Amino acid sequence: MKPYYEVRGILTTTGDGILLCGTRIHIPKGLREEVSKRIHQGHLDEKKCLGRARQAIWWPDVSTDVKAKYSNCNTCLEYRPQIREPLIAVEPPKRPWQEVAVDFCDRDGRQYLVLVDFSRYPEVVHMTSTTTINIIAKMKDIFWRHGIPERICSDNGP
Repeated sequence: MKPYYEVRGILTTTGDGILLCGTRIHIPKGLREEVSKRIHQGHLDEKKCLGRARQAIWWPDVSTDVKAKYSNCNTCLEYRPQIREPLIAVEPPKRPWQEVAVDFCDRDGRQYLVLVDFSRYPEVVHMTSTTTINIIAKMKDIFWRHGIPERICSDNGP
């Protein structure tokens, strides 16, 4: 009875004899497995399953039971979100055009070469041809105006 005693201030009953914990319906022991299956039915991640449970239902240790259902599901374990690599902080450039990002952009069937200084200053050049010779010529023209960068970053595209 201890779990019920801890929430005694928010336990109520409806006219039909249904036990409520706040606004959530208390699920009796015999129905908990079925309700757990329904909460987990869409194979949502653990947080979403817990959110669904906390929104409408309650029983002692409902969070523990929902987490256990998620942890024992082979489908969820297979498609579990991967841990993201932490971002590596880099020191910002000390002068304009020290570092430049370069990429191609396609708009209305026309190709553009886009160079962006890390101070967010863009240089956009229409490209009639994307051969190496033309790209080098356009970049030399831009570097003639702004200076040669120490570093150029690209996505290694063609």
